[in-house]
Amino acid sequence: MVGPRGERSGSLQTFKEIIFEKKISGKDAFLDKYGKVREELPVSEFEILFTPMGENTLITFLSKFKDKESLSLILELGLEEGLDMAFDNLEELLLNMK
Repeated sequence: MVGPRGERSGSLQTFKEIIFEKKISGKDAFLDKYGKVREELPVSEFEILFTPMGENTLITFLSKFKDKESLSLILELGLEEGLDMAFDNLEELLLNMK
């Protein structure tokens, strides 16, 4: 993936639970260029919830880190911008599917 500042990295999502149209949960880790987990970067636990809202769906994305320092580091690396880009891409995909 390419981050908001042009940096390249990979990621590994390990899914814990997938409930169709309801929830996806798991862990997310960064990978180096060889596909190995970058131990120096935090692993997060995530949960994505899908809530029907009439003809639309509310998507709630929760991410949990082991401590405040881990969250701060990931924020410095562009977590917010990366999530904004991901959700913008999702929105574009869904609009093109109509």
